[in-house]
Amino acid sequence: MRPSPETRRRPAAALAAALTTALLTGVLSVPAHAAPASHTIVVAATGAANADDDGNGRRDEPLATLAEAQRRVRAALAQGEVNVTVELLDGVHRLTAPLRLDAADSGARAPPSPGRPPATPTR
Repeated sequence: MRPSPETRRRPAAALAAALTTALLTGVLSVPAHAAPASHTIVVAATGAANADDDGNGRRDEPLATLAEAQRRVRAALAQGEVNVTVELLDGVHRLTAPLRLDAADSGARAPPSPGRPPATPTR
C-alpha cells in the first residue's frame, strides 16, 4: 500500500517547521563576518580657511595638503585598514612637489587575479 499524498507532506511540513524555528531562535544562525574598517580622509582645496594638516582629516576639519593625506593613508594601511579613501573637496589642489604614488599607497597585498580588472577608485 502506498502512502497517501497527505501522509507524504507531513514529514516535509515538520522539517520546514523545525528549520524555521531553528533559524528564528538562532540555533542555525550563520556567524556574521565583520565588514572591513572603512576610513575616509578629506583634503580641502589649497588656501581653504578651515584646512589644517594637524586636523582630524574629516569634512569638519579637512587636511590642507595631499602629502599629509598620503602619509595618513600609508599609516592606516600599515595598521591593517583596507578601505581607505581620500576625498578631495572642490577647488584647486596645488602641489609644491610631485605626489609620487607607489605600492605603499595602494594597500593591495597581491596583484589582481588573471582575467579580473584591477580595482578602480570609487566616488
